[in-house]
Amino acid sequence: MTQKTAWDAEKELGLAGVDAEHQLQVRLVAVLRQAIAQGRDRSVLDEILSRIEATSSVHFMSEELLMRLHAHDQYQAHVEEHRRLLEQLAAIRAGLDTGQPALGQAAERVEAWLEGHIRGMDRRFIEAMSAPPRDG
Repeated sequence: MTQKTAWDAEKELGLAGVDAEHQLQVRLVAVLRQAIAQGRDRSVLDEILSRIEATSSVHFMSEELLMRLHAHDQYQAHVEEHRRLLEQLAAIRAGLDTGQPALGQAAERVEAWLEGHIRGMDRRFIEAMSAPPRDG
């Protein structure tokens, strides 16, 4: 079985700062999945999770600011998606506290969500932001 690479060119959106933040998020989630699979100590998982939460919060704030600056028509739906990821991360943290055995599955869901969000909502936003203004 071949392990997929955490970051690939298909996730790049063409905006350097956003791409760098996404790359960091994706790689941190891959590190979390690997640490869970290896049965790493709770303190290690907690540290990785803290970094994902902090990185994601900062990224979401900057992305949401860009959406406001460009009057993105899907702003509310996009913000709601960001909130959902933060909730998934909180659920993983709760799993750490209770010793929940399904942490690997939860981390897989976060990874899938992140990939889908970047390729979907984020790509549509960057394309809309980069499009020339329409004559009204």
